Amino acid sequence: MINLDIKGVSPIIGTIFVIAIVIVISTLVMAMSLGLTEKPRYSYIVTFQLVDQKADDFTVLFYGGPDIEYLEGVRMMVNDVVYVNYTGSLSVGTQWYFKDGQNPTGPGNQSVIVDLSPGKNDDHLIVVGMFSNDVETVLIDTYI
Repeated sequence: MINLDIKGVSPIIGTIFVIAIVIVISTLVMAMSLGLTEKPRYSYIVTFQLVDQKADDFTVLFYGGPDIEYLEGVRMMVNDVVYVNYTGSLSVGTQWYFKDGQNPTGPGNQSVIVDLSPGKNDDHLIVVGMFSNDVETVLIDTYI
């Protein structure tokens, strides 16, 4: 006689598997829903250009761009020293002039004397654009 009353998995283990599957599915649903509520990131197009570069001075010029209305400010640093921290709207053609031993000129200039190395390509210039939705984008990252 064959005994057909043998069970492959006990009811307790089956219940544990069902609870584990429910926990995994609820975790996935929660992770997906929280991911959808995150603040979206944007990218903007505006143009700044380094012009009239010499060994002891340079000029940064704002050319504008299709997303000019979203630009809320600009920060300019040379060798990790902030020389310009401007918040407000900019017009096309706005420029900032940096000369060794002088304060920079242009909107948002800080009262910090520009200190450039005597050689060319020794100083690290970073220009950061500040946009709406708390987005900051590096617009220039070069050596002068």
